[in-house]
Amino acid sequence: MRSTYTDNTITLFLTGRLDSNSSASTESEINSIIEGKEINKVIIDIEGLTYISSAGLRVIMRLSRTYKNLKIIGARLEIYEIFAITGFVELFDIERAYRTISVEGCEVLGRGAVGEVFRIAPDTVVKVYKKGTDVSDINRERELAKRAFVLGLPTAIPYDIVKVGDQFGSVFELLDAESFAQVMIEEPSRTDEMIEKTVGLMKQIHSTSVKHGDLPYMKDQIMENAKNIENSFPPEINEKLQRLIAGLPDTDNMIHGDLQIKNIMIQNGELLLIDMDTLSAGDPILEFAGIFNTYCQYTEPDHDNAMEFLGIPYERAIHIWDMSIHRYLEGRTEEEITEATRKAQLIGCVRIYNSLTRDSQVRRKALADVCRDHILELVPKLESLAL
Repeated sequence: MRSTYTDNTITLFLTGRLDSNSSASTESEINSIIEGKEINKVIIDIEGLTYISSAGLRVIMRLSRTYKNLKIIGARLEIYEIFAITGFVELFDIERAYRTISVEGCEVLGRGAVGEVFRIAPDTVVKVYKKGTDVSDINRERELAKRAFVLGLPTAIPYDIVKVGDQFGSVFELLDAESFAQVMIEEPSRTDEMIEKTVGLMKQIHSTSVKHGDLPYMKDQIMENAKNIENSFPPEINEKLQRLIAGLPDTDNMIHGDLQIKNIMIQNGELLLIDMDTLSAGDPILEFAGIFNTYCQYTEPDHDNAMEFLGIPYERAIHIWDMSIHRYLEGRTEEEITEATRKAQLIGCVRIYNSLTRDSQVRRKALADVCRDHILELVPKLESLAL
């Protein structure tokens, strides 16, 4: 067994199989290595470990009783799953080993706020997250996707986390799948068809009731956003804005949070949702705020943003919003639909302004200024925000 000892930290490198046949000799060797040393921390590097049984787990457990500051690194996926099943991930600091892949020369399926999606094989895509994204955030998205899937939503669940250079990525199996954005770009005549499918999917999501507290409430996030931007508005605007947000009903409707054409895939006629990190609960108007931002608000200061972000012309982006809100609220009057649009725009502007207030880029500052003007205009006009 190889080991290193530096600054009162010992690193043990385990390889092969740690089972009933090898656990006794391995434990004896570990005891021999650490004997007589002043140790503050033990690191067990198991990147070379191919299998661990309950006997091997007991070796680690006994070692942890003597050395409380114990960390396990380099766990392969199959080994990490054993730790997860046995509850070891809750007892110890365990880091996975991630296989490395390259996306050089791969087709880009979409770009969004948190990363890019590449096709790395005919049946496989990878979502590469922006630099600095923590693995815990990626795992949280995976768990949210699983919850949505169990509740009956057509969700693509990532089956692995990988390294792409110095970034992390989630791998999905999506055989010959293409996004709604791709369909609209390649076949503009199918735009209305994709909108109809999106509205149907949206209604399915919103009709899904989640257990109280099982998902974060988006209303809480919007209220936090509003409080963050208090210094930018007169007290009477802040007071009414926060009162409007507080008045949103605490419903348990599921909300995707970023339901736009790059996050809906179609595979053999079946719809699949991706980008589940914004999954939450609340009034459906909160969903429409994100949709309004995508198609209308981001494109308002510069119409070229629609082509840059979505790959479609500004006019078609506006059409997607207009048809979506009319189909969803079918049967409502034009005045009610206009009111719903104002509500979505107000909440959307709060989200954007909160994220851009400290951004000095001219282009993004222009968007922030537009959102600030809309907040000042819309708050006095609205009596409620609920859809």
